[in-house]
Amino acid sequence: MARGCGARRARGFRLGGDARGGLDGRVETLLFQDGVDHPAFRCRACGRAAASGGSCPLDGTSLEATDAGLDLAVHQTLAHGGEVWAIRHQQDLEPVEGIGALLRF
Repeated sequence: MARGCGARRARGFRLGGDARGGLDGRVETLLFQDGVDHPAFRCRACGRAAASGGSCPLDGTSLEATDAGLDLAVHQTLAHGGEVWAIRHQQDLEPVEGIGALLRF
């Protein structure tokens, strides 16, 4: 999974759990196992993605639930200049529920 990435390490995150850091522009490379998806939340006002519901930390708007968390993560990653790789023939991402990322910082 992290071959050719030098000293950087792939970090897994669950869209339903600890994706807060993964959905706010820090993702350089999003890796996902083909066929995986998770629920997530999105701010209707600013588009910020979140792993859990509540209010947007930027503008206080109520977060809207979506079953298309992977799609949201892909869009956020690409919008912030990252890249996305689908992992199709290996199960390396199973320990992190099918989604991982190389983070910028």
